[in-house]
Amino acid sequence: MKSSLKFILASLLPIAGVFMFASQTNAANPGFVSVSGTELWLDGSRLMPVGINHLDNISLWSSTSTIPNSKWITKKDFADFKAAGFNSVRLAVKSDYFQDVKPPHRFSAKGFVWLDTIIGYAKANNIKLVLDMHIPTGGMAQDYNVYPENQVFWNDAWLKGRYVDVWREIARRYANEKTIWGYDIMNEPATWDFETYQKLMQATTRSIRLYDKNHILIVQPGMVMKDNLPYFVYPEIQDPQVARSIHFYQPLGFTHQNVSWGVNGAAVIATYPSAAWKADAVYNALKKVWESAEPDKFPVILFEFGTVFQNKNTGQPLWIQDVIRASKKLGMGWHYWNYKGPTYDSSLVLTVPGGKPRPITWKILSEEAKKK
Repeated sequence: MKSSLKFILASLLPIAGVFMFASQTNAANPGFVSVSGTELWLDGSRLMPVGINHLDNISLWSSTSTIPNSKWITKKDFADFKAAGFNSVRLAVKSDYFQDVKPPHRFSAKGFVWLDTIIGYAKANNIKLVLDMHIPTGGMAQDYNVYPENQVFWNDAWLKGRYVDVWREIARRYANEKTIWGYDIMNEPATWDFETYQKLMQATTRSIRLYDKNHILIVQPGMVMKDNLPYFVYPEIQDPQVARSIHFYQPLGFTHQNVSWGVNGAAVIATYPSAAWKADAVYNALKKVWESAEPDKFPVILFEFGTVFQNKNTGQPLWIQDVIRASKKLGMGWHYWNYKGPTYDSSLVLTVPGGKPRPITWKILSEEAKKK
């Protein structure tokens, strides 16, 4: 997340890709979530994935930390998710968890042991996981914010090759793991070179499918410039089991207010609802983003939405409820960003380590999840 460029992109109507795929059924693949037309199915029933994003906030954002903290994501977290009515967790990971950064670049046992543990937590609570490759090889965040440090990845064929290798190894190890329902193969790619992004997604798809034909591939849009303005475009992926991801943080003046990486000054919208932003405006804005992902051709899931909480409630729970209800109107699953962080204030998190979730917000999430 955390991007100033995202603010510009989120205010424009994105352009979507054009690839249509044939409808599939999941009857021949019991226990796995499958794409059928524009819907997700599991064992003969339509699946509406609702839940939350979770991540190791200690190691994920560090460009030098490659071993996830074993105490950050806990068994209790997943018990709480189950009690809340969630059926899906989008787990943010990074490529460097799974492959040593130093030659000869062996696959890292510690990263896979950590992931196996979390899979066990999810399985014990009947929750499905999405593996979200949030940060690629090299450890620099990709969040639609192009800066020199994260361009190292895009300019280095060797790093991109190792990224594909990691996905191939994940597919080899987890091809038959039914607790995982999808692979979110890259989060918010930070490059203007759309062709390179598209080719990387196509290469990653081929690499995954060498071993794993069971799991859905989840694709996010890349960026292009048109008429001197930035737009989102989805890459063409020649695979029948593809879903598309959207992220939603509008109005950014409210959801990203008064933080160093967000909106400050006159652009801040201090409270919700406001004169310009009420439930109908949220619905219309989300509908535009949803339409850009071609929901007549692909399943579309809202995999990120969230708002900054300051030291007092200025309408955040109501905004969250309105986004969820808009998502439901569109027939779309949702995942709040995110669960746990080091601090409540000036962040989008719902709880701190060892603390309880924000009671009003957690109640809304739980009540809406149980209505699915």
